[in-house]
Amino acid sequence: MFTPRVFDAIDRITTSARGELEITDTIQRLIDDGCTVRADVVEGEWIDTGKHDDLLAANPLSSSR
Repeated sequence: MFTPRVFDAIDRITTSARGELEITDTIQRLIDDGCTVRADVVEGEWIDTGKHDDLLAANPLSSSR
């Protein structure tokens, strides 16, 4: 889960050799900007949010945390 600051970071990265904007580059941009980035271990069902339907399914779960 990201705050809206992620959009500024995305605007300031370039596409990778694969021609895509990479989440790892975005996270590094946030770190370089001095933002706090942390990871949490989430127990339970894994949802691959790389797919549209799964992203929509995960959305209500993020607001319950």
